[in-house]
Amino acid sequence: MNEQKWKNKIYYSQCWEDPYVLLEGLEINKEDKIISITSGGCNTLTLLLKDPKEIIALDINSAQNYLLELKISAIKHLSYDNLLAFLGIESCDNRINLYSLLKNDLSKDSQEWWDNNTKLIAQGVIHVGKLERYFRVFSRFILPLIHSKKTVQFLFTQKTQEQQYEFYNKKWNTWRWRFLFSIFFSKKLTSNNGRNKQLFKYVSTNNITDHYLIKIKNSICIEPAKNFFLHYMFTGKYDKSNLPLYLRKENVPIIRERINRIQIVSEDIATYIKKNPKKYTKYNLSNIFETLSVEETHVIFKDIIEASGYNARLVYINHLVDRTFYEELNNIIVHDIKNEDLLNKQNMAFFYKKIHIDYIK
Repeated sequence: MNEQKWKNKIYYSQCWEDPYVLLEGLEINKEDKIISITSGGCNTLTLLLKDPKEIIALDINSAQNYLLELKISAIKHLSYDNLLAFLGIESCDNRINLYSLLKNDLSKDSQEWWDNNTKLIAQGVIHVGKLERYFRVFSRFILPLIHSKKTVQFLFTQKTQEQQYEFYNKKWNTWRWRFLFSIFFSKKLTSNNGRNKQLFKYVSTNNITDHYLIKIKNSICIEPAKNFFLHYMFTGKYDKSNLPLYLRKENVPIIRERINRIQIVSEDIATYIKKNPKKYTKYNLSNIFETLSVEETHVIFKDIIEASGYNARLVYINHLVDRTFYEELNNIIVHDIKNEDLLNKQNMAFFYKKIHIDYIK
């Protein structure tokens, strides 16, 4: 993987993988040594709720790790209300002043990066990733051409599942919805404006919107009021009564108490585990295989097996590219089919093709 293509830019200021799925799939205990792909940092922080021994937050993109450093410092030093305001959950006109209280807790490189990007801090750092900006364009300029604010608000009201399906079929699924959604989330626009082009390197089809339309229908029809991903995508913000797990008031003190268990490393996973063979037991791998060839994926799986303890568990995601371990490893690594099937059905993050849950014999 060419690391330079991922450097010094925040692609995800939030994690867009369901934390409930991750916590259930990994089955974390107090002895676990976890490797977690940093991304927006949210899910790495959420893993602390299960009281693991240590977490290595790993990302080849230094900017993503700088973002996690800043979130950690904010959790450690700000009151709950100031934390939500600083990150961007609430409106705030003094984020730069709050940053001045946090910056000395950052590494030298991270502090220098944020000092040069204070405009991102002023916006609220949960909103500044490439993907988040893309979603906010959709919520501000595209969705109003499709549905009224009243219709969008009604989507998130409590209903029976039967009523939700009826609402989708009669009110939501209009030709404008299908047409404008298909244009905005086309492969060309999404790869140029929403995500890193590297993620589309092995996507063989040009028509990705049929996949997205099917997936988002499920999210709209099955408990959308509880789906904070959908709420952010359609409104550009979170409902404060339904925040991501790491920002919920009852969880922040737990995370704050355990936060020093996270070690942040800017490196690719293969290089890191070869240099640090600690017998890791749990892996949050996000969608790291999306940008790799089949052959490169096989090498990574082999490296992980060699670096892992007995019964280690892995959770990873296929977005638009099918990637998993190769048949030669069938006697060493196994799909947890029962949990996979259940958690794929429960997954709130609509755009992914499949969540894989594996364990090493």
